[in-house]
Amino acid sequence: MEEIRQIIIRNKNQGVIVDANLLLAHIIGIINPRRLSKFTRTSQFDEQSHKLLVELIGNFNPIITTPNILTEVCNLLGNLQEPERNQCLSLVKYLIENKAIFQEFYIESKIAANEICLTRLELTDSVISHLAKKDKYLVLTIDLKLHLHLLSEGIDSINFNNLLI
Repeated sequence: MEEIRQIIIRNKNQGVIVDANLLLAHIIGIINPRRLSKFTRTSQFDEQSHKLLVELIGNFNPIITTPNILTEVCNLLGNLQEPERNQCLSLVKYLIENKAIFQEFYIESKIAANEICLTRLELTDSVISHLAKKDKYLVLTIDLKLHLHLLSEGIDSINFNNLLI
């Protein structure tokens, strides 16, 4: 825990890249925290873990995102039933439009494809890796492969699973 606290302190004055899975859980948890454990893609989360996620993300401003991350989140939200689907998508729209909360960066796919991790991690994670390396952003993820890759590249990363123990 001390190591994570040091990472937070070191990166506090910058934004944080939140991967698609955690951003999905964050958005669903804001709309209906009880839905988290019942939705296939967020079933590992509950109200307590969502509170921890909110607290952790609250240390940083803004949330750094990409069209790739947002596309994944919106596609996964499409599996929710109404009215929660529409409520979550409306929240995503609000967050995208509010530059004080979200800051979106576009990385061309051909640039991300040059990342060594593309064949192991796929395009969205390659974009995250490139952006984090280029602009020195902390990455908050639940994806162990992405987390280990980032650490191997000297990029600060917090694996949210480690906080749930």
